[in-house]
Amino acid sequence: MMERSLKLFAGPLVILVAAVLSLAACSGGGGHSGVGGGGSGITVDTDGDGVPDPVDLCPNTAPGDPVDSQGCSTLDDDADGVTNDHDQCPNTPAGDTVDANGCSTEHPEDNDGDGVPNASDQCPNTAPGDPVDAQGCSTADGDGDGVLNDQDQCPNTPAGDTVDEHGCTVAHTADDDGDGVINADDLCPNTAPGDPVDSSGCSTADNDGDGVTNDHDDCPNTPSGDAVDIHGCSTQHPEDNDGDGVPNASDDCPNTAPGDPVDAHGCSTADDDGDGVLNDQDQCPNTPPGTTVGPNGCPLDSDGDGVSDDADQCPGTPAGLQVNAAGCAIGIGTLILCDGSWKNHGEYVVAVGQAANELFATELISLLEKQAIKVAAAQSDCGKPNGD
Repeated sequence: MMERSLKLFAGPLVILVAAVLSLAACSGGGGHSGVGGGGSGITVDTDGDGVPDPVDLCPNTAPGDPVDSQGCSTLDDDADGVTNDHDQCPNTPAGDTVDANGCSTEHPEDNDGDGVPNASDQCPNTAPGDPVDAQGCSTADGDGDGVLNDQDQCPNTPAGDTVDEHGCTVAHTADDDGDGVINADDLCPNTAPGDPVDSSGCSTADNDGDGVTNDHDDCPNTPSGDAVDIHGCSTQHPEDNDGDGVPNASDDCPNTAPGDPVDAHGCSTADDDGDGVLNDQDQCPNTPPGTTVGPNGCPLDSDGDGVSDDADQCPGTPAGLQVNAAGCAIGIGTLILCDGSWKNHGEYVVAVGQAANELFATELISLLEKQAIKVAAAQSDCGKPNGD
């Protein structure tokens, strides 16, 4: 049974013995073999830089880096004399003199552009444009509360508020109108500068001394000693800015023209052209006496031909026709008068039709104008006895 077991393990035993002998030959220990200290033949080099771990001062050298006898990288990419693993400024311009950290003393790097070189910058990520102190840290205080932006947890504190170390309000002390009453208690937040105020922040100024403060006084220049109403207007000598005899407090038209007659509301009743439309509403203030006018005080022109009804001898002129000063379509009123000695209306219509045909034949009027002339004649009262 023992003989059979030895035969089974003969192969692996030969291999194991050969491996041990090989390690012993590499140890250089004069024939002594073993694992570990003393005469061990196993040498550990974790970072593979050729320097065994026990003497390697830089055990994590990057793969492939050249090293010195202590196992530390000698790479110096920017060739400034400071190896990469100690170089705080790895991109120094060629030829620059550098300090012990590998940073240029001629062109110091300043990544955040705040004017403080990286080597001295305690706040290397300062926001662009922020003012900084000698250490390169921002001194910006956007809300002016005394706590710098980079420490301010409440960056929009209202002006004047008392804040804690985090820049957050502990007391609302803002007073926008500067009257001594903080905004939170101020019922009149827009008090005029310099006005005395009450505890609610409302002005107590009363320039005319009538007992009504300026902000409620409709008559700020009341004569001294006059009794006034709740609006600050005198009940003895009421103000009347436009001089129309109606006090300001009751005057619905405070800018009436001097001398105009007015109604009880202080509004002018003047109608200089006597057309029944008051001056302040009259768009045609010089209408001739007796002219019929519309609501705007201008002469009526019912057919829209540009001749007022009072002067229009042809009041039904169709739209678009040219008319003469009498309001009649050109080619009729000048040739065939409405007030001629017509036997009847039909005779007038026939005469107008013939005239219109002649004008059309000579190309003085268009077909549309010819037809309009005939329609106007037929619709007129010309030739009818007593206009019937």
